[in-house]
Amino acid sequence: MRGTISATLTPAAYKIYEMWSKDRAASKNISRAMVESAARESLIQALTAQRNIYRARNGAFRRLWEEIDAGLYHDKDEIVKHMERVWERHPFMGEEQVTLEEF
Repeated sequence: MRGTISATLTPAAYKIYEMWSKDRAASKNISRAMVESAARESLIQALTAQRNIYRARNGAFRRLWEEIDAGLYHDKDEIVKHMERVWERHPFMGEEQVTLEEF
């Protein structure tokens, strides 16, 4: 589907447009640049979501480690139970996989 757009370009963008126009490639290059920019933004959003998931998981394990180090848990089974809770709340290939699939 073809469409015509009207846009006000920055001086730097206009210089690029002038170069592209000489080769009659302006429309093609503008279209490609828009698609690539949108893809980059989607990837940044997916990576940000993944980073936040990793931070939450790591924070939960770090707090558990601090609690163990402080002597709050002595029983191995109790420590394992708390570790399993962290994995249940923040499983690998859970939300990370969804963000990649959405991208």
